[in-house]
Order: sequence, then structure tokens, then C-alpha cells
Amino acid sequence: MNTAESNKVIINNIEPQRPPVMGWIAKYAIFGIAWWLVYRSLQSFTEWLTYQVLGLSRSGHMGSAVAFFLFEAPKVLMLLTLIVFVVGIIRSYFTPERTRQILAGRREIAGTVLAFMMAVIGLSLPEMIILRNVLKKQLIAVFVGVVATGIVIVGYLFNFIF
Repeated sequence: MNTAESNKVIINNIEPQRPPVMGWIAKYAIFGIAWWLVYRSLQSFTEWLTYQVLGLSRSGHMGSAVAFFLFEAPKVLMLLTLIVFVVGIIRSYFTPERTRQILAGRREIAGTVLAFMMAVIGLSLPEMIILRNVLKKQLIAVFVGVVATGIVIVGYLFNFIF
């Protein structure tokens, strides 16, 4: 038996082993705890770094700006990391093949997707913030109700037609 055949036999006799589930759960738990601890201590760390280490004044514009930047930049990056992490887990579970199997033969998904796309635009947080500067809270509530009702009706109508 030559070397290639012996390597093939050895490779074929080795069964791939899946990592234990508890190992993954423990890693995710450790990641979550570490992330939460860093996130919770970010404000105090920022204040310590800005006002103690750098010696900037709490009442000055420069101190406020540096403290704001040192707090907000890592906070946004941490939140984006968390979102990417969670979406990565979801995407690893819902592969395109699995999604096709789940949605096979279901036509009502088209109206739901259309309604969701309309809601993202029509009822977004930036739009509500802009409207807050122009309208009273009661009018914003009426606007949200009318737009949400219209979006639901369009979703059902689209499903009914198609």
C-alpha cells in the first residue's frame, strides 16, 4: 500500500466530531456576560479617562466633546457587534435552503413582505422624530394609526389578489 492509499484509509476512518452543545452555550454565555460588563462600565470608564487621566474640565466644551466621543463611539461599535453576532447566529440557522422549505407553497408571504417594507419607511423612528418637531403627539398617534392600518390593508389586499 502506497502513502496516498494509507492516508486515504486513515482519513476515511476518522469521523468528524461535532463540538459539544454545552461548549457553545458556555462560549455564548461568556461572550454575553463579558459584553454586558464592558457595556455597563463604559460610562464610568469614559468619565475616568476624560476627567481624571486627560484632566479635562467637566464644565468645558472640550471635556464634554471628548467624553461624548469616547462614550458614544465604543457604544455604537459594541451595539453593532452585538447585532452582527445575533444576525450571524440567525443566518447560520436559517440557511437559504431551509427558508425555501419553510416558505414553499406559501403565497401570503408576498403581502407580508410588502407590508413590512412599507412599515419600515412609513413608521420609522427618524420619521417620528421629524414629525415630533412639526406635529403634536395626538396627531402623530393618529398618523401612526392611519399608516399602520393602511399598511395592514395593503398587505391583506396584495395577498388576496396574488
